[in-house]
Amino acid sequence: MSGLGPLLIRSSHMDILYRPEFDTGYEAFWRETADVTKISQIDLRQFALMLIVIAFGVLLDHNPNAFDERRQFVEDLRLIGHEASRVSAMMEDLAANNLGLQDREELSLCWAWAAKKALSEASGFYGESIDTVKAGAMVSPGSTSKS
Repeated sequence: MSGLGPLLIRSSHMDILYRPEFDTGYEAFWRETADVTKISQIDLRQFALMLIVIAFGVLLDHNPNAFDERRQFVEDLRLIGHEASRVSAMMEDLAANNLGLQDREELSLCWAWAAKKALSEASGFYGESIDTVKAGAMVSPGSTSKS
């Protein structure tokens, strides 16, 4: 056991999401889905990873100051007449369609549920691999209770 100590210390950190590898898979996904005949070639492990990244993105994409910043930007434009009313209507629409925390959590759960389903299918096709383990590590058991 003492001989494994240095090995365990050096390998104790492993990135779950390696950006260059993720970007390559992301680009390949969109290339393959653009051609309907290649849809069956989609790597479900990469697809699951993309879905969980979307789930995290939906949950974390919130800037509480965004509305005030947009409003200040529009006021600084000093629009008048028709342009001012059009932009004002757009700002009201943005405010009305802004997702609150509960909405973002619910949407994130939907994406996470889809990722978990893709992972379960991937295990059937590919068996367990480091890719499925990496993607599975990002899907927390409590956040995907949707059935």
